[in-house]
Amino acid sequence: MLHRMTVGILPRLHRLALHSLVAAALSVSTAQAECNFDVDGDGHYDALTDGVLAARVLQGYTGSALTQGALGPEATRTLPGDIIAFVNANKSHLDLDGNGILDPATDGLLFQRYLLGLTGDALAANAVATNAQRADGAAINGHLVVGCNPASPLLKDAARLLTQATFGPKYTEIYALAGSPPPQIDNWITNQFSLPRTNHVDFINARDLLGDVSRTDMYESFWSQALGAPDQLRQRVAFALSQIIVVSDDSDALVNLPWAIAGYYDVLAKNAFGNYRTLLEDITKNPAMAIFLSHLCNDRETATRLPNENYAREVLQLFSIGTAWLNADGTIMLDAQNQNQPIPTYDQNVIQGFAKVFTGWAYNTSWNCYPATTPPWYNPLVANNNHHSYSSKTLLSLTPNGQNVVLPATTSALANAQADLTAALDNIFNHPNVGPYIGKQLIKFLVTSNPTPEYVARVAAKFANNGNGVRGDMQAVIRAILTDSEARDPAVAAGDNYGKLREPAIRFGNLMRTFNASASSGRYNLAGLGDPMYGINQQPLSSPTVFNFFGFDYAPQGPVSQAGLVGPEFEITTSTAIVQTANNMKDAIRSGWGSGADAVKIDYLSLAGLAATPSLLVDYLNLVMANGAMTATTAAQLTNLVGLIPQSGTSWQADRWKAAIYVLFNSPEYVIQR
Repeated sequence: MLHRMTVGILPRLHRLALHSLVAAALSVSTAQAECNFDVDGDGHYDALTDGVLAARVLQGYTGSALTQGALGPEATRTLPGDIIAFVNANKSHLDLDGNGILDPATDGLLFQRYLLGLTGDALAANAVATNAQRADGAAINGHLVVGCNPASPLLKDAARLLTQATFGPKYTEIYALAGSPPPQIDNWITNQFSLPRTNHVDFINARDLLGDVSRTDMYESFWSQALGAPDQLRQRVAFALSQIIVVSDDSDALVNLPWAIAGYYDVLAKNAFGNYRTLLEDITKNPAMAIFLSHLCNDRETATRLPNENYAREVLQLFSIGTAWLNADGTIMLDAQNQNQPIPTYDQNVIQGFAKVFTGWAYNTSWNCYPATTPPWYNPLVANNNHHSYSSKTLLSLTPNGQNVVLPATTSALANAQADLTAALDNIFNHPNVGPYIGKQLIKFLVTSNPTPEYVARVAAKFANNGNGVRGDMQAVIRAILTDSEARDPAVAAGDNYGKLREPAIRFGNLMRTFNASASSGRYNLAGLGDPMYGINQQPLSSPTVFNFFGFDYAPQGPVSQAGLVGPEFEITTSTAIVQTANNMKDAIRSGWGSGADAVKIDYLSLAGLAATPSLLVDYLNLVMANGAMTATTAAQLTNLVGLIPQSGTSWQADRWKAAIYVLFNSPEYVIQR
């Protein structure tokens, strides 16, 4: 359904076939292998026969010089002409480093090392071409294990997982993941959880030493990590959280405070793999959030003044529970005693109660609301009890239509901002809505816009209890989202109601990371992305409102809304944005984003070797851009397009890539993530 909402350039993606594993030992039976490296046909792989024969063919040997001393005693393929024909027929398999060229000094050496049992760095060291697409031992092993059939389900699932969980799947990462020991995805997630985090505040402070800093420096820090950091899962989850728990530098109060925005995003990244209760506390005390939603120096009530209600309203409505009671599967709970109407989660009394909770917080105990130095813009706020409300505070009911929790009144001398904050955030955190509400939003951002209630319920159950009695464990929630059958089963992904529109920043980031885009300056100066005319209509951290770039439940008019589905990202997919993004990305694909040494360009030189064979080029794009699911019709059309560009001049290799990437970038197969 979502697929049909885009303007079709190429048809739907095809499904892939099963293939078996290649044996990875010195001399093993080939009975179960589709990758056929048995050059002499004796039923075994042997470095001293098959490895030598393949290397000799690559070096141009013929006749008896090819076969002398290199045939196994049970060889069935003994004639030099037959051996040469066999090797030529398996060129794509023997191109172990994936650069499109068979080279005895690289592929021949890698093949012999593999047959001798070498793995990892020992396999790849000084044996890959400078333009290798599989440049490390893990990726080469992945090719040997699953890569001889480009339609391998393992490759496809690896590509899908990396599309869901990173800012763009790289060819070498797909092969490394697919060829790793099972359970591949669980192991990958565990490894991602263990990777260290880099502070954006450190980047801003370092840049400040070189001169004035601005919001564009924070954009550079964001994209440097999104495209270049190894902790890709953290990057993707933090970006999703930034669209649920929103702070924007598009507000007048934050536009010139990159330190504050950096501190806010560091809170999200730090807590992405932590506990949601800790995230609620850290984000409440974060200066950027306090500036954005007005609880910085929010003073206690008087006879003529009430506390600001802004943060109180949004922390409930957007950051935790939503406005209506939910069932455990994320569906709206209906009140049988009130004509089956939704049951509100809170009323104005609750908003006022929480507004009083969020009084008494400032940069320091001197009630400093306008710091003269930069650190307070990212250090946690400090409690000022003499500015904190000491009247009673009505909080949430933890049962539908139940009794509200109330914090009792005290005296001015006993006012305790931290104690009230702890009680109030515990009250929010323990509300039954938090698991299904937050879980469903994360599923929408990472996997699919219309998860089934059963999928939401499974994720919400992990939020409620990670299996060890812990509530709010983000690692358990993320693992549940990415390993669920609805995330992994290709049959589910083929359904009309499945998938999500890649929002502009993800679509852009996927392209740039997948094709190793970089600037000669080493910078990621990607300002201007948010401009609808000259950009892509979305710059991370610059949402127009606290309600994000698009509404969680936005449904475009037509087949999607008529089917009762949502397509949130379509809200910013305007006719202007569609046309201008296509135009602007044409230039970016052709010559890079930006200008001069800061232009972030796709690395076409490393891809040049594959350009001479259109089918190999299309196979590559099928895997990294279409998750290995391109239809035969689409592949044929794209292969024909590439072949129309003649092999002449100095730029034909890059021109072939640019044409193919641009067409696929604007096609439904790429725009809709499945």
